[in-house]
Amino acid sequence: MREMAAALLPGDGEQPFTIAWNNDGWREISAGAQIKPLWHAGDTASFLLRLAAGTRMTGHPHHFDEECLMLSGEAFFGDVLLREGEYQLAPKGLTHGEAYSDVGALIYVHGDASYLHS
Repeated sequence: MREMAAALLPGDGEQPFTIAWNNDGWREISAGAQIKPLWHAGDTASFLLRLAAGTRMTGHPHHFDEECLMLSGEAFFGDVLLREGEYQLAPKGLTHGEAYSDVGALIYVHGDASYLHS
């Protein structure tokens, strides 16, 4: 019924979709670091990044602008501490040092889709 009603409403493009935040769909990309893909198109993607307490990830260059929103916990990206509720834009061309979390973190990331294939 919903699909029939939606077909009669004006508008173009795809319909919105929802992904549940639960333990399904997480994939480990390094020791203590997991991602959950949310969306991707071409070279960009949105995903959740979950870091266990004590996790360390090597630094990397940014081939695209990368947005991060700390949903819970905290983590260092190089020498910058990002806490719950804080947003960071890492512009294209920037290289940051090691990322690590002493307490664990859940981060929303929009940027380079290559993480999905790590």
